[in-house]
Amino acid sequence: MSTIQRMKAEDVLQKQYHYQDRTKAIVVEFLEHGFSKADIAEAVGIYSTEVADIQKEFKIILKKSRQKETEGTTGNKIFGSSIFGGRF
Repeated sequence: MSTIQRMKAEDVLQKQYHYQDRTKAIVVEFLEHGFSKADIAEAVGIYSTEVADIQKEFKIILKKSRQKETEGTTGNKIFGSSIFGGRF
């Protein structure tokens, strides 16, 4: 007699999120190496529109991280901010 275990909804969601995160990481890696959206979609097994969505999401995250690098702790830009009168 085989025992089939039913997964809890939390476990299913956690596995799904883990799969999505792993897929996003793979897609970003391919994008960084210059592969086309169609090639990535075929290799990973997802639609090219999903690749485009991941690419947009990655660009937004990258833009925000670059913006944080140029801002000080007050949120004002370090160079050219109103604190320094825009002289730098």
